[in-house]
Amino acid sequence: MENYIDRCSMELTENLEEAIRKGERIDTKKYFGAYTLDVISSTAFGIQMNSQKDLNDPFVKDVASVMEEATSSSGLLTILAASVQSLVPLLRLLAIHLFPLTRWNSLLGNINRIIEERKQKRTNARTDFLQMILNYEETEGSKKEQIKSLSRTEVIAQVFVFFADGYDTTSIAIQFLAYNLACCPEVQEKVVQEIKSQIGDDKPTYESLAKLSYLDSVLQETLRMFPPVNIVNRMASEEVTIKGVTIPKGAGVVVPIANVMRDPEYFPDPDEFKPDRFIEGADGFVNPFSNLVFGFGPRQCIGMRLALLQIKMVMVHVLRKVRFIKTDDLKETPARKPGSFLSIVEKPLFITAVLREAATKTRLAYAHTDFLQMIVSYEDPEGFAKGQMKSLSRTEVIAQAMLFFVAGYDTTSTALQFLAYNLACCPEAQEKVVQEIQNLIGDGKPTYEGVAKLKYLDSVVQETLRMFPPLNTVNRMASEEVTIKGVTIPKGAGVCVPIANVMRDPEYFPDPDVFKPDRFIEGADGFVNPFSNLVFGFGPRQCIGMRLALLQIKMAMVHVFRKVRFIKTDDLKETPARKPGSFLSIVEKPLFISAVLRETAT
Repeated sequence: MENYIDRCSMELTENLEEAIRKGERIDTKKYFGAYTLDVISSTAFGIQMNSQKDLNDPFVKDVASVMEEATSSSGLLTILAASVQSLVPLLRLLAIHLFPLTRWNSLLGNINRIIEERKQKRTNARTDFLQMILNYEETEGSKKEQIKSLSRTEVIAQVFVFFADGYDTTSIAIQFLAYNLACCPEVQEKVVQEIKSQIGDDKPTYESLAKLSYLDSVLQETLRMFPPVNIVNRMASEEVTIKGVTIPKGAGVVVPIANVMRDPEYFPDPDEFKPDRFIEGADGFVNPFSNLVFGFGPRQCIGMRLALLQIKMVMVHVLRKVRFIKTDDLKETPARKPGSFLSIVEKPLFITAVLREAATKTRLAYAHTDFLQMIVSYEDPEGFAKGQMKSLSRTEVIAQAMLFFVAGYDTTSTALQFLAYNLACCPEAQEKVVQEIQNLIGDGKPTYEGVAKLKYLDSVVQETLRMFPPLNTVNRMASEEVTIKGVTIPKGAGVCVPIANVMRDPEYFPDPDVFKPDRFIEGADGFVNPFSNLVFGFGPRQCIGMRLALLQIKMAMVHVFRKVRFIKTDDLKETPARKPGSFLSIVEKPLFISAVLRETAT
């Protein structure tokens, strides 16, 4: 779900930037409501859409109309009626009049269509909310089992609850958060500085957002002042007397959250925006049990973490690019619609915003984590040219990108070719690699941490690189005069290191022409001095792409060996001839290897 929210947050940021460049003020309901709808559609249904751009999408219009009806005065009547148990039967009879079916049928039809498409494809690979509850939908098989299953009506009801609880509530919270930050620029800049110091330009994650304690306090204070839900209903599980009022068991209770959150007994100066109330150890820190925005105890809002994640993630993305500005026409306290159980503003809330000075590139730097973006981030824009930070010219950027291709293309593919060749020639080594993969990773997705456990595969790769180093030679320059075995190399002289010859030198590698992976297994017989391995160079000039190359090779082998077995055939030469005069280990003729599917690769 994290990736869904991140994508929607980036789309919102781009849309806000576009509006600012056009000189438009930010219609908070329009932009933040569309963002919330996109997040719900992604996390609930796995539907990727940009309703911020296309408000006429049929699904968007269906949801918007139904949510408007549900949060109207008749929606409030539903909440109040549900608090009085004797009125529930009457409410059911009047439901068709409270909620005209014309507003619902289209949405219900879309939801049913999506469900049927999922069931026909018979896949549970999705990780959205709909798939989670579909996995418990009632089927013929589930009726015979003990596990609790859901009817189609219950599935659709849960989906609607997801929309009803998460759509307006979260967008309202973001609207008022933007409002508070516009009204308190010093708080806004403190949040921006915290984002820079704790996350920088990295992609925000659930773990990194947890470090933003000041942003959390700003959000909690905003929710206190403007709780998205003004009231919540509960049922007394036992008789209780509170301040002289007896509430009998089974009675419906309406908790006026908005009133409690502005009660000076619990929150001194309740009408003032004070984020420090929610910073433990700060002056004025309030009792966390007083905070009822998400409820408390076993009935606490189940979507709390998802809502907070959405709000914090979008604020990280937006505040990196946008600064909210307080203008004279921005009221001190926006008037809210009377009679609604949600904190809906009476009139559209428009906020002025400007682009931050650091947002000079049209491409979102945090949207990409590739090598090109890393070096483009240091290109020489006007702002960098005046600062102390080292920057790159466009020529230097292109040169670095070209070097990445030259250094990583043929070298890695050459290593993979010879690795496949060695394992075809040594089936026992190949099967040992396969067993290690099965034991340590199994059928799981290989990761950097996972492939790091494959010690035998690493030794096979290292031995292959020793026998067939992708680079035959490398050049260096002597930083000082040095004498090696009677030969004096003056300072500044160019030195050509014959890597291929060193890697086959019997002084360092006994039986150099024999494939022996154990050379690189510490503690095994014949373990060589690691300082003798010059395939990637050594010291401060060691190949900067070494880890990436090894990760590519190992990850490719994990996937391939799960499905394929390389076979040695009579026409496979003992040592493939390599092209003479090349500084790369390129085979003279195409290297063909026979392979078969493994028995388990069905």
